[in-house]
Amino acid sequence: MKRRAFLALLGGAGFASRAVGQGTGRVYRLGVLSPIGRAFEVFRARSLPELARHGFVEGANLSVVYRSGAEPELPRLAHELLDFSPDAILAIAVSAARTIRQTTSTIPTVLYGGEDAISEGLAGTLSRPGGNVTGVVILATSLNGKRIQLLHEVIPTMRRVAVLLFSRSPVLDEQQRDVQAAAADAGLDLIIALAEGPADYGAAFRHTRERGAQALVIGANAQFYANAELLLDHAREAGLPTACEWANMAQLGCLLGYGPNRDILYRTVGQKLAQVLQGVPPASIPIERPAIFELAVNLKAARSLGIEVPSSILASADEVIE
Repeated sequence: MKRRAFLALLGGAGFASRAVGQGTGRVYRLGVLSPIGRAFEVFRARSLPELARHGFVEGANLSVVYRSGAEPELPRLAHELLDFSPDAILAIAVSAARTIRQTTSTIPTVLYGGEDAISEGLAGTLSRPGGNVTGVVILATSLNGKRIQLLHEVIPTMRRVAVLLFSRSPVLDEQQRDVQAAAADAGLDLIIALAEGPADYGAAFRHTRERGAQALVIGANAQFYANAELLLDHAREAGLPTACEWANMAQLGCLLGYGPNRDILYRTVGQKLAQVLQGVPPASIPIERPAIFELAVNLKAARSLGIEVPSSILASADEVIE
């Protein structure tokens, strides 16, 4: 375990002992829904200590129930969470938030993910969401253009770039417009490949090869993050350098990982969950956008593809993986 996470957990344990000593009697119930189970690890490491700092401590006065499953399973899992009678729900990814919103319009819900929550139909404005959903967004759509730009800087001879997008995204049209504009600005031919899950990946990569793609942006999506290793296996087989949605995905084999600082976003999630558990209406809690972004470069992946990463990219990277 990383030292920072360990100290955070120790801090949470300290809060736990104090909360038990206070003996307030009430136990708050929090439900967490996500299409990918690996997201719970970051939530436990970053959000739970933040909740503890605000007096909500798992095992003392806070009970947490986790549910994860593929998108078709989310409605059933959402009903299971409602049977738990939660005081609040954390929805990790837009698909989870939309499912919760369709299941309940009253239980306070904190979103983690998506573009802006407005285009996804979850909020009226960022400053005053107006319903039962608040949270943090990750600019899932607009950052794909930045990833195209970074790939072009690394591979200046590139002429055709592919982007893999989630075929069932509620903002698919907006995503396609954004990547088309970014590719046009860079003077690149764009190839859009669509997929919903593993059954579609083979056809999607065949499409990119047939169209002569020279690099690939794996679009920001919870399903793609869950299948990151599989997608990167396909990319290696196709000989495609990749740019992915999170910096830590460079550790998995992406040439470039670029996205918001997840640790900060999950700590913000903890703060917003504490607010709704304290009784603040989600309608009045602003939805926050990321302000800090991270770039990671995998030099091992670059060498395997015969790519020399420019010194300017290496100098701007937060992490360089040898």
